[in-house]
Amino acid sequence: MKNFIVLGDLILDRFIYGDITRISPEAPVPVLDVREVINSCGGAFNVHAHIENLQHNSTFISVVGNDFEKLRDDFFSEKTKDNIRLIVQNGRKTSLKTRIIALYNHNHQIRFDDEDSSDISAESESAIIELLKKMVNPDSFIILNDYNKGVITYNLAQKVVQLAKQANAKVFVDSKRDDVQRFNSVFLLKPNKHEFNMIKLRYNLSSEFPEECKELVKLLNLQYLVVTLGDNGIFCCNAALECFSVPSIKTRVKELSGAGDSVLAVIAVALATGSDIKRSVKIANNIAAKFVSIGPTYRADIADFNE
Repeated sequence: MKNFIVLGDLILDRFIYGDITRISPEAPVPVLDVREVINSCGGAFNVHAHIENLQHNSTFISVVGNDFEKLRDDFFSEKTKDNIRLIVQNGRKTSLKTRIIALYNHNHQIRFDDEDSSDISAESESAIIELLKKMVNPDSFIILNDYNKGVITYNLAQKVVQLAKQANAKVFVDSKRDDVQRFNSVFLLKPNKHEFNMIKLRYNLSSEFPEECKELVKLLNLQYLVVTLGDNGIFCCNAALECFSVPSIKTRVKELSGAGDSVLAVIAVALATGSDIKRSVKIANNIAAKFVSIGPTYRADIADFNE
């Protein structure tokens, strides 16, 4: 049984759904009559939740601010408090995103971001490394889910990769950054289309997509590069520079935020349970389609995994 460790930015997601039927008399803005409020743990926590729902043990590690205590009960049930290691950094603010969504057409009206995206402190970095030293072994799958909110610093990324190499563990990465050389020699890197375009500009890769993927695999010494392409499916290239693609599944889109997290989690679990990369990507593609059609409360489950 693989030992999953998910490290990254915790983002608390609040979704406020309602009906818009009139304009405010106070200002030319729509009035939302609130019908439902959903609080969800997002960011890197999505990956942890998908893995746990697929009946595998996962430990989630992140850094929060000292405002987290008053937010905890709104976002964490007793069940989700298991296997969570949160390092509290004084003076830091926990990321909270609030989305206002109209029910009739599921249009986002506005989003409020209340967060601190600066790098975590050296003390927080050291606390994370000390936790990992006690946990990492050859059966570990370490997943770095980097929303560029300050947890996965350059120094921390380098130390995690080094620690994994010493333990013969595998590192999976999903990052919002264009500076991905901090993840050199990881097992798998999974950018989306937008992130890949930023990466190719930073490193001046070729103009043809398959060749760009091959160049990035060589540049970073990756075992696998997996690029999610939205309506164009998923593209994968391995260390031998062999590539394949999986077409997207047409579905009604309710929510895109977090779909990439489901892909990363499912690929890791599929590989851990003996699937090859092609089957793993195909399963992840199927589950991502279900995720975007249901929304942020959906977690991958065994029934979907075995379809």
